[in-house]
Amino acid sequence: MLSQFKLNRESLQIYLNKLEYKIRQFFRTAWPIDWAKFRDPKLVWQVLVQTSYYFKVVLVSIFLALIISVSFLIYGFYFALTVPVAAQGGTIREGFVGTEINVFNPVLDLNPVETRIATLLFYPLYKVDYPDYLASQENPKITPILLEKTPEWLDYNNENPQNRYKLLRFTLKEGLKWSNGSEITTDDIEYTVERLREDRGNSSFREILRKLEFEKLNKRDFIFRSKESNPGLIYALNFQPIPQKYFNFLSTAELLVDNRSRKPMVTSGLFKFPEGLVQHPNESKTMLVDNPIRDSEGRNMILVLERNSVQNYDQPILVQNYIFTRYDSLLEVPNQTGFSLEKGAISGRVDFFTRSVTANPTTELSSENIQKFLKLNQKVLPTNTYYIAFFNTELGIRQNYTGYLINKSLRRYIACYLLDYQPNTKYANFVDIVPKDKRLVPPQLNVSYLPENCDRREAELDSFYSINKDERTGIKKVLLEGKEIRLVMLGLAEANPLLIDLQIYFRDEIGVPVELITDPSEVSLRLARREYNVAVLPVRITDRDPISFYGQNYRNYSSLNLNNRIEKYAINDNLVKYSQSNLQDSQAKASIIDLFQQEFISVNLYRAKQEYNFSNKTVFLGKSLSGVTTFVQEVYLQNQPWFVETKRQWRWSLTGEIVVE
Repeated sequence: MLSQFKLNRESLQIYLNKLEYKIRQFFRTAWPIDWAKFRDPKLVWQVLVQTSYYFKVVLVSIFLALIISVSFLIYGFYFALTVPVAAQGGTIREGFVGTEINVFNPVLDLNPVETRIATLLFYPLYKVDYPDYLASQENPKITPILLEKTPEWLDYNNENPQNRYKLLRFTLKEGLKWSNGSEITTDDIEYTVERLREDRGNSSFREILRKLEFEKLNKRDFIFRSKESNPGLIYALNFQPIPQKYFNFLSTAELLVDNRSRKPMVTSGLFKFPEGLVQHPNESKTMLVDNPIRDSEGRNMILVLERNSVQNYDQPILVQNYIFTRYDSLLEVPNQTGFSLEKGAISGRVDFFTRSVTANPTTELSSENIQKFLKLNQKVLPTNTYYIAFFNTELGIRQNYTGYLINKSLRRYIACYLLDYQPNTKYANFVDIVPKDKRLVPPQLNVSYLPENCDRREAELDSFYSINKDERTGIKKVLLEGKEIRLVMLGLAEANPLLIDLQIYFRDEIGVPVELITDPSEVSLRLARREYNVAVLPVRITDRDPISFYGQNYRNYSSLNLNNRIEKYAINDNLVKYSQSNLQDSQAKASIIDLFQQEFISVNLYRAKQEYNFSNKTVFLGKSLSGVTTFVQEVYLQNQPWFVETKRQWRWSLTGEIVVE
């Protein structure tokens, strides 16, 4: 053991001696440098050549490390002294499925996609931010866009309350310009109003403007006069002016076929049509084409817009191009010949896509599946579009129509069941269910109410009604004097699966079969003639005044003025009083609420949902969305920066740039 330790010690000593020798040799051979030679720079390279290979490696490594360190230091100082700011340029691509896009003139009736395009081309007078009427008592908020200030009621202080809210004054901003540099004046407003009033004018404003008188005061000021007090009018006149001279005073019938409506080159909004040919956005090589870009069948498939150099609203817009692309299907279909939006999104050609979830409630097209396939960010919001079951309370019997629901007990019986109605679970995520206590009173009034004894709904039926239950099948039927009741129910085809689900509920749970009618022309005809018992319709609520749905001179889906059994509520008079008081007449409001609580006029079933999908570079569109949607095009009018490109700017040279967080 001792001898082994001695051997190891001797071996270690030998190794150390060799190591010392090698180190001495290294310094003898690697450092024969005559430092005096460094006085002449020309000899530096010669000196370095004389060193050994290992010294050269060490020297190069030190030099590289020094360069990298300095680079990191400079880079760190650069980042510390600069901030990312929004830069001009870049493109946003919006996709849509199937819809034809041909006309972009906002004085005409347009489809939803054309409406969105027209919103980017032509600013409205002002924008309206609508509250969630199911959860709020707030009024809509007006933000002027082309106006200098919010429209002003000139008769607000009239001593006679009945003469208030008839005279509304508007003032255009000073210096407004069309994209060609010409001035926007009240001549353009007058021309727009005249076109909107015509038979083919935009139906969102046509009937309203026909009831009003228009007067120009000067180049910037104009007035609307109403024969009746109408406080809600202030929210309903946010139309989009068009240029009188550019459209050469054409009527709506002429505008429908005029190329200027198909490609308006003079606009007031965020974007405009580019002059001449455009580069095909899907081609990497130069390929100039007509805009809009058509397919072999002549359909407009791609529309390219460019930033309007004339900006009339304090909305920073740095995006250079906005492109709309039509796809043949939402999801990829095996062996299909067209293009799918799914494929476009995966290839990075879709930055924004929105759709109504309620309009096509199928499992395949659930929001969860759409997000999975498109791989985009997503928000799904409730809307202010409510699906309401209106009971036709009209007295009398006409051909092919029986007014069963003139009877309060039957309305109560059906309404109590509809308070418990929940759509089939496969449709649950396609609608926003109205809470049970908010179903009987119009959403605008924001009243919670549950009737008593709904659990005794069958016992509360009048004596001439009876309920027959088949012992074998368990199916029950409500009979009127021993005869089966059959109701006519109207609805829109876009919500057909949901309507069929409700039809089954009427048959199996309520015991009242319904004939479902969804053909658009038939629905319109029956609504006009009031030949229906129940109408389940989507209604968009834009203010807190219920008169537009129940007033005698309005839509009046429940025919309240045609049932003398509810005359004691003086419903039309109270609706008018409540409206003309700017919703301040508490007594009239109480009477209106009492009618709905006691007479079971309508049932708020659910409200529609809107889905928004957006890429990472257009997250700003998603951030601007409020908690509820009223009009889809609102997303374009949020006063926030539009940019998809960024650059770094020295901190001390910032002069109003948009700093990116």
